Amino acid sequence: MKYTTLLLFGLMLTLTTANAQTSTNAGKLGISFSSLGNSQIINSNGAVGTGSHEGERFFSLGINYTHPLKKWLDIEVAAEYSKFTMKYNPPFHPGTANNSHNEQISLLSLPVTLRANFLNYFYANSGLLIDISLDSNSSTNINNQSGIGAMAGIGAEYDLASGTSIFLNPYVKFHSMIPFSQLNSIEQKLWEAGVRFGVSIPLAK
Repeated sequence: MKYTTLLLFGLMLTLTTANAQTSTNAGKLGISFSSLGNSQIINSNGAVGTGSHEGERFFSLGINYTHPLKKWLDIEVAAEYSKFTMKYNPPFHPGTANNSHNEQISLLSLPVTLRANFLNYFYANSGLLIDISLDSNSSTNINNQSGIGAMAGIGAEYDLASGTSIFLNPYVKFHSMIPFSQLNSIEQKLWEAGVRFGVSIPLAK
């Protein structure tokens, strides 16, 4: 499948970047999952009479590479696949069916964030993300979400004796703040808040 190929490419790119590091600390490679949270479609230009979307559920799977810049600061790059199920409530038109139904959108996201570490176990992270829509424009009533977005969060990471780390990262993401396509008169933005869980392993020095 297309998103699988893209994720494998992202993994190869991440591994290549990791192996090229010459720092005394080669960083960590991890995997993550998130499904707890909420998502919504926001009409950013205030359009009315176009129907509405309510977030039903979502999940995200990702791979990430974290590299230390300073003792208190890391950079993290990732490749994530996300799938969102939205309940679409069509606008009311007398004499026509106005039944709600579910629609799905899928994204490949490439976040690049900075992590500021504090109090040994905690960090705050924020940065930009590039979103690539994996759906055809005609498959839903939701605009193409390909574009540049932003995210922020706060997290905790604990290092086990084996060297493996586990982390928990509540976050908020704003997708397609700068859309790649300007074809739609109604600006629909995907907003997402969730909790990311994951594990990471240190790379060989």
